[in-house]
Amino acid sequence: MDHRDHYARAQRNLLDLVASLTDDQLALSTPCEGWTVADLLGHIIEVADGFTTAFTGADVESSTTDPRERYREAAASALSSVADDAVLDSLSTFGGSTRPGWVRISFGFADTLVHTWDIARSTGNAAVIDPELVNAALAVVALIPDEARGPGRPFAAIVPVPDDAGELDRLLATSGRSPAWSA
Repeated sequence: MDHRDHYARAQRNLLDLVASLTDDQLALSTPCEGWTVADLLGHIIEVADGFTTAFTGADVESSTTDPRERYREAAASALSSVADDAVLDSLSTFGGSTRPGWVRISFGFADTLVHTWDIARSTGNAAVIDPELVNAALAVVALIPDEARGPGRPFAAIVPVPDDAGELDRLLATSGRSPAWSA
Protein backbone atom coordinates (compact mmCIF):
# COMPACT_ATOMS: atom_id res chain seq x y z
CA MET A 1 0.00 0.00 0.00
CA ASP A 2 1.23 3.51 -0.83
CA HIS A 3 1.10 5.53 2.39
CA ARG A 4 2.73 8.63 0.90
CA ASP A 5 -0.50 10.65 1.04
CA HIS A 6 -1.03 9.55 4.65
CA TYR A 7 2.58 10.47 5.43
CA ALA A 8 2.12 13.93 3.91
CA ARG A 9 -1.13 14.53 5.78
CA ALA A 10 0.40 13.40 9.07
CA GLN A 11 3.45 15.60 8.50
CA ARG A 12 1.28 18.66 7.75
CA ASN A 13 -0.73 18.07 10.92
CA LEU A 14 2.44 17.76 12.99
CA LEU A 15 3.95 20.82 11.29
CA ASP A 16 0.97 22.91 12.43
CA LEU A 17 1.31 21.61 15.98
CA VAL A 18 5.08 22.12 16.16
CA ALA A 19 4.76 25.67 14.81
CA SER A 20 2.55 26.52 17.79
CA LEU A 21 5.01 25.28 20.44
CA THR A 22 6.46 27.78 22.90
CA ASP A 23 9.97 27.67 24.31
CA ASP A 24 8.57 26.58 27.70
CA GLN A 25 6.70 23.65 26.14
CA LEU A 26 9.93 22.20 24.72
CA ALA A 27 10.93 21.16 28.27
CA LEU A 28 7.69 19.29 29.05
CA SER A 29 7.70 15.52 29.52
CA THR A 30 6.11 13.24 26.94
CA PRO A 31 4.57 9.76 26.88
CA CYS A 32 7.94 8.61 25.48
CA GLU A 33 9.66 7.66 28.71
CA GLY A 34 12.53 9.98 29.59
CA TRP A 35 11.97 12.31 26.64
CA THR A 36 10.97 15.95 26.70
CA VAL A 37 9.12 17.57 23.82
CA ALA A 38 12.50 18.82 22.55
CA ASP A 39 13.94 15.29 22.74
CA LEU A 40 10.93 13.92 20.86
CA LEU A 41 11.35 16.61 18.20
CA GLY A 42 14.98 15.51 17.91
CA HIS A 43 13.81 11.95 17.23
CA ILE A 44 11.23 13.10 14.69
CA ILE A 45 13.87 15.21 12.93
CA GLU A 46 16.26 12.25 12.86
CA VAL A 47 13.59 10.04 11.28
CA ALA A 48 12.73 12.69 8.67
CA ASP A 49 16.42 13.22 7.89
CA GLY A 50 16.74 9.44 7.54
CA PHE A 51 14.07 9.53 4.83
CA THR A 52 15.94 12.22 2.94
CA THR A 53 19.25 10.38 3.12
CA ALA A 54 17.76 6.98 2.29
CA PHE A 55 15.70 8.13 -0.65
CA THR A 56 17.95 10.80 -2.16
CA GLY A 57 21.43 9.88 -0.94
CA ALA A 58 21.89 13.48 0.19
CA ASP A 59 23.48 14.43 3.48
CA VAL A 60 21.22 16.64 5.54
CA GLU A 61 22.39 20.03 6.71
CA SER A 62 20.43 22.59 8.65
CA SER A 63 20.52 26.34 8.87
CA THR A 64 19.02 26.50 12.38
CA THR A 65 19.28 25.03 15.87
CA ASP A 66 15.70 25.87 16.84
CA PRO A 67 13.97 22.46 16.92
CA ARG A 68 10.71 23.88 15.57
CA GLU A 69 12.42 25.38 12.52
CA ARG A 70 14.68 22.37 12.20
CA TYR A 71 11.63 20.11 12.09
CA ARG A 72 10.02 22.31 9.43
CA GLU A 73 13.14 21.91 7.26
CA ALA A 74 13.40 18.16 7.90
CA ALA A 75 9.72 17.53 7.15
CA ALA A 76 9.85 19.51 3.90
CA SER A 77 12.93 17.60 2.79
CA ALA A 78 11.44 14.22 3.77
CA LEU A 79 8.20 14.96 1.93
CA SER A 80 10.14 15.94 -1.17
CA SER A 81 12.25 12.77 -0.92
CA VAL A 82 9.22 10.45 -1.12
CA ALA A 83 7.59 12.16 -4.11
CA ASP A 84 9.13 9.92 -6.78
CA ASP A 85 7.33 6.59 -7.32
CA ALA A 86 10.71 4.85 -7.49
CA VAL A 87 11.14 5.20 -3.71
CA LEU A 88 8.39 2.67 -3.09
CA ASP A 89 10.51 -0.20 -4.35
CA SER A 90 13.92 1.19 -3.41
CA LEU A 91 15.71 -0.60 -0.59
CA SER A 92 16.93 1.09 2.56
CA THR A 93 18.17 -0.09 5.90
CA PHE A 94 16.34 0.94 9.03
CA GLY A 95 15.47 -0.82 12.23
CA GLY A 96 18.40 -3.17 11.66
CA SER A 97 17.21 -4.66 8.38
CA THR A 98 16.85 -3.78 4.72
CA ARG A 99 13.30 -3.13 3.58
CA PRO A 100 11.49 -1.65 0.59
CA GLY A 101 10.79 2.07 0.67
CA TRP A 102 7.03 1.56 0.99
CA VAL A 103 7.58 -0.21 4.31
CA ARG A 104 9.73 2.64 5.61
CA ILE A 105 7.12 5.19 4.51
CA SER A 106 4.34 3.18 6.16
CA PHE A 107 6.12 3.07 9.51
CA GLY A 108 7.20 6.70 9.14
CA PHE A 109 3.59 7.71 8.64
CA ALA A 110 2.40 5.79 11.71
CA ASP A 111 5.31 7.12 13.79
CA THR A 112 4.52 10.70 12.77
CA LEU A 113 0.85 10.30 13.61
CA VAL A 114 1.49 8.81 17.05
CA HIS A 115 4.11 11.44 17.87
CA THR A 116 1.58 14.13 16.96
CA TRP A 117 -0.59 12.77 19.75
CA ASP A 118 2.45 12.58 22.07
CA ILE A 119 3.26 16.26 21.58
CA ALA A 120 -0.37 17.38 21.71
CA ARG A 121 -0.97 15.46 24.93
CA SER A 122 2.28 16.75 26.47
CA THR A 123 1.52 20.37 25.72
CA GLY A 124 -2.23 20.42 26.23
CA ASN A 125 -2.77 21.36 22.58
CA ALA A 126 -5.67 19.95 20.66
CA ALA A 127 -4.58 17.68 17.84
CA VAL A 128 -7.27 16.76 15.40
CA ILE A 129 -6.22 13.37 14.11
CA ASP A 130 -8.17 12.22 11.08
CA PRO A 131 -9.93 8.87 11.73
CA GLU A 132 -8.89 7.65 8.27
CA LEU A 133 -5.25 8.16 9.25
CA VAL A 134 -5.81 6.47 12.61
CA ASN A 135 -7.24 3.36 10.92
CA ALA A 136 -4.39 3.21 8.41
CA ALA A 137 -1.77 3.67 11.14
CA LEU A 138 -3.38 1.02 13.32
CA ALA A 139 -3.03 -1.48 10.47
CA VAL A 140 0.69 -0.63 10.27
CA VAL A 141 1.55 -0.79 13.99
CA ALA A 142 -0.41 -4.04 14.35
CA LEU A 143 2.30 -5.62 12.16
CA ILE A 144 5.06 -4.93 14.70
CA PRO A 145 6.21 -8.33 15.97
CA ASP A 146 6.34 -9.06 19.70
CA GLU A 147 10.13 -9.53 19.56
CA ALA A 148 10.51 -5.87 18.52
CA ARG A 149 8.64 -4.66 21.61
CA GLY A 150 9.73 -4.01 25.17
CA PRO A 151 12.65 -2.47 27.08
CA GLY A 152 15.69 -1.83 24.91
CA ARG A 153 13.76 -2.55 21.71
CA PRO A 154 12.51 -0.18 19.01
CA PHE A 155 8.88 -0.29 20.19
CA ALA A 156 7.18 -0.29 23.57
CA ALA A 157 5.01 -3.18 24.70
CA ILE A 158 1.32 -3.06 23.88
CA VAL A 159 -0.77 -1.43 26.60
CA PRO A 160 -4.06 -3.18 27.41
CA VAL A 161 -7.26 -1.24 26.67
CA PRO A 162 -10.92 -2.22 27.03
CA ASP A 163 -12.49 -4.20 24.19
CA ASP A 164 -14.74 -1.24 23.40
CA ALA A 165 -11.84 1.24 23.12
CA GLY A 166 -12.01 3.61 20.18
CA GLU A 167 -9.67 3.42 17.20
CA LEU A 168 -7.35 6.18 18.45
CA ASP A 169 -7.03 4.55 21.87
CA ARG A 170 -6.30 1.21 20.18
CA LEU A 171 -3.62 2.85 18.01
CA LEU A 172 -2.01 4.44 21.03
CA ALA A 173 -2.13 1.21 23.04
CA THR A 174 -0.70 -0.81 20.14
CA SER A 175 2.05 1.83 19.95
CA GLY A 176 2.85 1.28 23.63
CA ARG A 177 1.08 4.34 25.03
CA SER A 178 -1.60 4.63 27.64
CA PRO A 179 -4.43 6.67 26.11
CA ALA A 180 -4.97 8.09 29.63
CA TRP A 181 -1.39 9.43 29.88
CA SER A 182 -1.08 12.98 31.15
CA ALA A 183 1.91 15.14 31.98
